[in-house]
Amino acid sequence: MFIIHSTAISLNGDGILIKGPSGSGKTDLALRLIESGGKLISDDQVIIKRKAKRLFLSSPKELNGLMQLSGIGIVKVDYVQNIPLELVVKLQPYKNLDPFPINKEEIIKDLSIPTLSLYSFAVSATAKIKVALDVQKNKVKLIE
Repeated sequence: MFIIHSTAISLNGDGILIKGPSGSGKTDLALRLIESGGKLISDDQVIIKRKAKRLFLSSPKELNGLMQLSGIGIVKVDYVQNIPLELVVKLQPYKNLDPFPINKEEIIKDLSIPTLSLYSFAVSATAKIKVALDVQKNKVKLIE
């Protein structure tokens, strides 16, 4: 078990770990995912636990259901725990994005996790996350 500075959302039971430096839009993207049907796992700090060949996401107890929204403050929202990690989203400036990434992954605790690099504030960011999850489940075919 370890804690990482990031935000995590569950979308249809799939854990999404959103990584990026302070101010990159982790919570903003998480809020948009919640508005489109997701549930908060944790904002700002995420507990990652390995169980066999899977990683699971939870929040530290003191942060359960809390989100810090710029311009509003700290709010309490519904949250879920122990959700399997399916996708890592790395937030980057738009100019640094690769338009044709192929088989991007991140190794966490010796496990390979599919990775998507995004510009957090793009209108299409939440849709791209949903498509990336569908690609993983073979619901959408990726042309390479």
